[in-house]
Amino acid sequence: MVQMSDYPEGRVHAVEHKGTSAFLEFAEGKPFLHLSLDGWSHSLYKEYLDVLSEVLEFLRGKGFSEVYVAIPKDEKLLRFEQMFGFDIIAETPEGYLLAQET
Repeated sequence: MVQMSDYPEGRVHAVEHKGTSAFLEFAEGKPFLHLSLDGWSHSLYKEYLDVLSEVLEFLRGKGFSEVYVAIPKDEKLLRFEQMFGFDIIAETPEGYLLAQET
């Protein structure tokens, strides 16, 4: 279950597991997902899938139909986001804006 609590930076803490923390930040009324990983492994991949599922379920329950991610121009990071179902909706010289339906 997603536990929501305010953070001083204006972010909302969405969920935290052993090696994964996900935060939501709202800009112009849209939810942006921020992720923090402690390394990378198959078990963290599965854990992140669980975290993402909880966040998407929470957002659906609040009436949001999409969640967004903004990343710098980095092909490895782009492939990572796409591996979890995020699609490019905008591109600038500095980076990408991606979205996924909840």
